[in-house]
Amino acid sequence: MEEENTEVEFEIDPIKLSPLAEKANKVLDESKSKFNIVLVIGLDEKGFIDVNCNLPQYPTMQYMINRAGFELLVHEKNAFGQIAGG
Repeated sequence: MEEENTEVEFEIDPIKLSPLAEKANKVLDESKSKFNIVLVIGLDEKGFIDVNCNLPQYPTMQYMINRAGFELLVHEKNAFGQIAGG
């Protein structure tokens, strides 16, 4: 008596990501081996913010967020100075 092959083969359509999500994935992939501690802040489709960190300690996360804000301000000030000719 022959056994019937009951396995069904099918293809799963890849998940279609928005252009912003694709760019976010690219940035994350490029950063994989670069950092020891990573803090990811993201907004979902509804505008809710989420924070993920591989070292989930609030003081570390707060320090990283504050430091990032400071670095952005310094960068902005330097960029404005170059535009203004200063």
